Amino acid sequence: MMTSENCSHCKNNFPLSLQRCPHCGLPGLFPNVTIALREQSFLQNRYDKAKSNAVTSGVIANVDDFEKTLHKSCAVMNRSTTALLRLVESDFEVYASYYQLSSSVRIQSGDIWDSRRQPADSIFFTGYHEEIRFASLSLDSIGIANYGECSLVFRENMIAHRTSVFEENTTTYYMKNDIKDADSIPKGYRAIWADRAKLCIAKLASKIDTTTTPAQYSNILTHERAIPTGEDEFVEVHILGSMTIRTIEEVTFNPIPTTLNKRDRKLRVAIIEGIKDKLGIYGVKVN
Repeated sequence: MMTSENCSHCKNNFPLSLQRCPHCGLPGLFPNVTIALREQSFLQNRYDKAKSNAVTSGVIANVDDFEKTLHKSCAVMNRSTTALLRLVESDFEVYASYYQLSSSVRIQSGDIWDSRRQPADSIFFTGYHEEIRFASLSLDSIGIANYGECSLVFRENMIAHRTSVFEENTTTYYMKNDIKDADSIPKGYRAIWADRAKLCIAKLASKIDTTTTPAQYSNILTHERAIPTGEDEFVEVHILGSMTIRTIEEVTFNPIPTTLNKRDRKLRVAIIEGIKDKLGIYGVKVN
């Protein structure tokens, strides 16, 4: 896989991970988006095959309707109430990536995910993995609860230009397949934001039949496990660069667990109400 490009201004070559030409200083494209753009023809082939199979199976009308809905999908990140509380403190409170947190305020648990995530991310996002923020595609503004009790929907105009999507959780994919380096990643399994519906059709069209209803679309796109084992099935969203409360359009709070005692429930309610007040200041919709 090519990990460099020629500057559109001075025509000299530079690594994608720099994001800015070191020769003339002109900003380049976001590397995750650049790589997805290079794979568009491979994705198109997968998409065309999926649509052709749908025609043969007599479900093309159903698949077309599913695809139409997928164009309205949003990027959702689930975080804890505590993480959201920090974010609403200021316009300039920047949401840290997994690696920025690990190097400062987060202690790695040492479980299998910590040990596999870094090598996976180093392969999928060579030279810029510390700048990637992870989310999932959603049709109902609800994300993966195993990652946190608050679903944060991002404003499309704030992320579309710097976002790519991948077939599934990249760490899970790395663990299940023989991925040794960037060249081992099959082409056509990632897409730019504008092509996210195509990627979903390539992956999920076979799950649609003549009895599928629109009410089922969300669960087809995202299948969440009851136990946080890392086996949640979803299309992963990769957003490169910083984000603040201004990047967020909508927040949904999961119901407070009934297992909490009365004191802790009261405290959680108070914290959430305080967060809601601050979200309103920034024009963030609350559910």
